[in-house]
Amino acid sequence: MLEIVGKYQHVVTHKPEVFIKLVGEKVTPERLEALSNGESFLTVKYDDDCWTFTATVGMFWQRSIRFTLGKTFIEGNRRAKTTATRDGNIFTFSSTVGSKGFQRIYEFSEAGVIVTLIDFSGEKAERIFRRFEC
Repeated sequence: MLEIVGKYQHVVTHKPEVFIKLVGEKVTPERLEALSNGESFLTVKYDDDCWTFTATVGMFWQRSIRFTLGKTFIEGNRRAKTTATRDGNIFTFSSTVGSKGFQRIYEFSEAGVIVTLIDFSGEKAERIFRRFEC
């Protein structure tokens, strides 16, 4: 069985401006630079039926979500109502803010993880991470 828990290092972001917008942040040159070229990690932990996904971009930005599969939780500044599900090596986070919906899909493999964000209109962006070895 594939090991999901661990640390992953950012390799590339496809459409970084779209990614920033979809996570609810303002697109600025500094954020674009940090997302595209900064030291960026995704850390995944699992403890007693709770998962924690922590994204770190450089030294200035960190966001963690702690969740139980199948249970709705509130996340982020936008107060998104989110439910996470898992199908094998794929985690899907389905969120709504008001009447707008979006998804984050984390597809794990032996090599790393691909994070895809898709909004209600079909606009999407991707971040690719590789497994981090100390």
